[in-house]
Amino acid sequence: MDNMYTLTLTDFDKATLPAASLQVAESDPELVQNSGIPGNDDCGQLSAWYVLSALGFYSLNPVGGVFYLGTPLFPAAAIDVPVASTNQKTGTLSFNKTNRFLITAHTSNGSGPSSTNCYVQSVTLNGAPLNHPYITYAEIMAGGHLDFTMGPNPSDAWINGWNGQDPNSGLHP
Repeated sequence: MDNMYTLTLTDFDKATLPAASLQVAESDPELVQNSGIPGNDDCGQLSAWYVLSALGFYSLNPVGGVFYLGTPLFPAAAIDVPVASTNQKTGTLSFNKTNRFLITAHTSNGSGPSSTNCYVQSVTLNGAPLNHPYITYAEIMAGGHLDFTMGPNPSDAWINGWNGQDPNSGLHP
């Protein structure tokens, strides 16, 4: 159901719902509507996709730990990743430190990404050139600097050293 506020009981619903469910739905449709967040069909997945894509990467496989690179929309953004530590005496978990993961995007002359300069020309991670179109979860968690150089024309030259293998390919059963 795309929007819980548009709950309409059809004849099919009335014929197939268990009696107790049907009684609740008919007597108090607001109770049914308030049993979830209206419009939250994807539990935030579309929002997560947009935010990560706007930063310049996205995980095609949410459990794979690999983020494929795309086109960042901003000249700079940062993610402060909390670092957990455990008190050995009490077992208490605390987050007193963060690792900053900085994402920058610019052209060779220093201007930011734009609708004209929207193609990746090269990428470095902590100053080292990447020759594959992805970064890992561990690299993000460790903090660092992901730097995109953008340009007006598509270029695959920066990934010429990549063998084309998906790092998630080993995750199949």
